[in-house]
Amino acid sequence: MGMTAKALISIALFAVLASTQAHAATPPAGAFILNAVRTDIPPPLVASPDAPQWQRAGSATLKWDFTFHRAATERTTVRLLYDARYVYILCVAKQKSPVVATQHTNDVGDDLDDNFAVNLWPSGPNGLRYKFTSTAIGTRYQESSENESYAPQWDAVGRIDKDGFTIMMRIRLDVMRGDGREEWRINFQRLRQKTGELFIWATDPAMTEDDQGQHAGYLRGVIGISQTTRTRPRVSFYELGTLVSQSVGGSTSRMGVDVALPVSRGSSVLLTAHPDYSNVELDQQAIQPTEFVRVLQEVRPFFVQGALYYNIFDQIGNTNNIMLYTPNIPTPRVGEAIEGHEGNVNYAGFNSVSNGSTDAADAVFWNSSDKRWRAGYQRVAVAQADFYDLAQAATLRYDNLRNFYTYLSYGTDRGTNVTEPKLGNWEETGAGIYSPTSKLAAGIRKIGPQYTPADGIVDHPDIAGYAIEGFRRYDFTAKSWLQSIELSGDLERYKDVQGKNSPTCPTGAFCPLLFRTNQADQSLDVAIAAKNLFTLGFTTGSHFLLPADAPGGLFDENVIGLTYNANSATPLSLVHTSGSFAGGFLQTWLRNAAFRVGQRAVVDIESDSSRYVTPDRQFFSQDLVRTGLTMLLTRQDSLSAGIRRVVGDGPNIGGGIQIAPGSNASFAFHHRSAHAEVYFAYGDANAEFTYPALTLKLIQYFGAEKGS
Repeated sequence: MGMTAKALISIALFAVLASTQAHAATPPAGAFILNAVRTDIPPPLVASPDAPQWQRAGSATLKWDFTFHRAATERTTVRLLYDARYVYILCVAKQKSPVVATQHTNDVGDDLDDNFAVNLWPSGPNGLRYKFTSTAIGTRYQESSENESYAPQWDAVGRIDKDGFTIMMRIRLDVMRGDGREEWRINFQRLRQKTGELFIWATDPAMTEDDQGQHAGYLRGVIGISQTTRTRPRVSFYELGTLVSQSVGGSTSRMGVDVALPVSRGSSVLLTAHPDYSNVELDQQAIQPTEFVRVLQEVRPFFVQGALYYNIFDQIGNTNNIMLYTPNIPTPRVGEAIEGHEGNVNYAGFNSVSNGSTDAADAVFWNSSDKRWRAGYQRVAVAQADFYDLAQAATLRYDNLRNFYTYLSYGTDRGTNVTEPKLGNWEETGAGIYSPTSKLAAGIRKIGPQYTPADGIVDHPDIAGYAIEGFRRYDFTAKSWLQSIELSGDLERYKDVQGKNSPTCPTGAFCPLLFRTNQADQSLDVAIAAKNLFTLGFTTGSHFLLPADAPGGLFDENVIGLTYNANSATPLSLVHTSGSFAGGFLQTWLRNAAFRVGQRAVVDIESDSSRYVTPDRQFFSQDLVRTGLTMLLTRQDSLSAGIRRVVGDGPNIGGGIQIAPGSNASFAFHHRSAHAEVYFAYGDANAEFTYPALTLKLIQYFGAEKGS
């Protein structure tokens, strides 16, 4: 199927999206209000509703399935109490099928089991969000919009019986920031892992995400706890020892410190000296060539903790324009940062000093009280001995919170590599209509040929054109063997910004009518989910790319994949991709299987292959085999080990990261308590080859706990 046919299919899909309205059952109506009941006697930490304190608690029932947009198929009731130190929550969940409870270590394997969670906004919908999750056996998880590394200690217990499960949570007030108001926003949710159903309490016809504070319920009458929700200072010291042979650098030892100082109810100043980044690597190696640069996950704590404050810009289409991409920043010797929330404003900034480079970023984003309007500004700067780069951008967004949004963004890049200001600009505007089960959006974008922030990723500078994207989801009844079908697609067309590269344009001239096509993308995706836990996916698409000073080529993707039990600890998947790639032909297979060993261990096996034939008939073959073992020893202890082997040389094409043939083995043990962490590791999971080093790291926290 050629590019023209695929483009016509994409256009037909958008016509369907624009001319039909996605119909879904109507969620429960009315105000979702829960009165906060204060208790003088704390209920016992037992997963049972029998304690007399629960008889007078505020109560809520989860009646809506957020995933499939229909009435909840099983009953979930929640009760809530509080006192000067804790919020107490009891969940009683009825369930006919066996309860999934496979995870035994806190903070490992979130959403792989049946669970219950509460979202809390102590400062209202524009304030910081805190989420606390417990499985049916009391394994805990937590997250916060305050800090990606949020990991304080709190309590949860669970009990499974023949009718379902019961969970009790005891959440400390001193691990949340609040502004002292008596009315919080709150929402409850329950996940059924096997079916993917997400039962939720407060909902709205326009709700598109389960963590939207503007659509959450109200917790009224939270009195007398303003002093409790004040965050304490935190100091953490680490000691690190590495035993390694002289051939790769020799043994080392060092110390470092991280400090967090609250300066207001919602803000903290962060300082770091000799930050440690050992034992935080993930194995992100892959052998599949990609059209653009592969985006890697940041793992270094100094950059991870404030990541949610940056890059809050809308984007339509699949061509990345990431203004701040912290994996580009060298590891700092020292650093300082500030991050926080005051009123309707979120703000953050950091300064990272490494050998030979100083990297800094700032961001300020404001939301109106009703969350209809958002405005923001972001700055990213790099200073080196013979190089300087400064990227800045501003954005304005409006959303009617029902079915329509629009935005406008403008950015500049100035510095050593920008010869003319007009060549380093970015302009974009877009709008879309949406519902919980559909979306259709279009945008216009112009990126100058020299808009390339040094600490960012711009997939393709020197483009001007439009992008259209959409999706439509069809949900079926709980009794149907077919649970959902989702169609999605995008169509992008970009030309050269200046026209200087057009074959018919005189050298150095500006030819507005003779712009060449620099990029043309279209894709169509179909995902079919069945009740028997199988998911079938299809993708067809074509991408024409013509970068500056390069021949470019056609990137044609045709993908089919089958997955079983995808969102569990033991998924099975098989994915095949084939098509034209930069003038040649590419074929890849991705195979993955995981299985349980006993009650607390999982073995994961991955086998990938890539075959590429160049336009002049050269043949490249590369294979990757990866085997991992994860053991969940206790609530505080986990162990992991992995072996990876790559055979053959891949083609040096596309924007992906090339990986050389070789083997890697690694091992890690992790223990975490309220005020300490211990790591013991061998090797580096993300290295191309085995790093022959034994590492022991001790971290001690004083004051507030990790991430709070």
